[in-house]
Amino acid sequence: MMTALSNQPKKSDYFVDTVCQTDAELLKTEEDRYYVLALLLKGSSIAYIDGKQQLLAGPAFICLDRGQTFVRWDQTPLDFYQISFDPLFLNRNLTEERIHSRQFEELCDRHDFFRLQPFLRHDFSSTYITGLSPELLNRSVRLFAFCREELYRSTDWYWSCRLRSNFMDLLHIVEQLYYHKSHAAVPSPVQDVQMKEGYEDVYSTLMHIWADYADPDLTAQELSRRAAADSRNLVRRFKLITGKTISAYILDYRLYAAQYKLRFTQLSVQEISNATGFQSAAYFCKIFKQRNGMTPNQFRSQVVSERIDAFG
Repeated sequence: MMTALSNQPKKSDYFVDTVCQTDAELLKTEEDRYYVLALLLKGSSIAYIDGKQQLLAGPAFICLDRGQTFVRWDQTPLDFYQISFDPLFLNRNLTEERIHSRQFEELCDRHDFFRLQPFLRHDFSSTYITGLSPELLNRSVRLFAFCREELYRSTDWYWSCRLRSNFMDLLHIVEQLYYHKSHAAVPSPVQDVQMKEGYEDVYSTLMHIWADYADPDLTAQELSRRAAADSRNLVRRFKLITGKTISAYILDYRLYAAQYKLRFTQLSVQEISNATGFQSAAYFCKIFKQRNGMTPNQFRSQVVSERIDAFG
């Protein structure tokens, strides 16, 4: 078993209500106060989720909130990662009362909170999320490893911000797969993609972008090479589905991810630029100001001020 408890002393003396572990037993009881995000890498098992028997097979995400139960029926070996977390880790205003209030969707729209729908909807199709491409699976494994590393190493004051940054990237992957699977209304413009039959190359390209957007060398030409497709034809088909060129979508997704990191971490602009695939902090700041009418630091100050005004 590999577990890092968040309430151990850290150099920043900052409490993070999060646990990252790998273990042969995945168990969530009614007494647990955590939400759980698990990535089942491979293997299959029968489990009882809220008392209902379900068959699980990797790769897949499993999303559970407080009070849901998860009990293994068999003891077949499983290979998985698990993060147990309190939504307050994402933002101190994500209390249970607010999450379950009628105003939660409005608060998400206003402050860009995670909607946590895969955790809050207790139907099995939401709890159990499949469809990971090899690229998304590899990216998810790396993100789990980064989270675990930050919990253990905590090398400087910003360890908790880097942990939150990597965890938010994981949640974005979960949400993208969830909304694509459920065909529900998508809250983000970069996720609002209605796929059609016969456009598997476009969906594959999207999953490559979601997995590798942080790579500054990711380009439309590189994605065409990965898809073994004619570049002009893929760009045309991609725009037909998304309304954007591949290059424009990559840039929009990088800015989307950067905004989340500005909203909910204290990472420097340089570190956020590096983590979101921009060639330099100067270029990131230039593009960000063109799009938002303010610098990244001004944006951060504004959104934090808005949350303080709203919640105190």
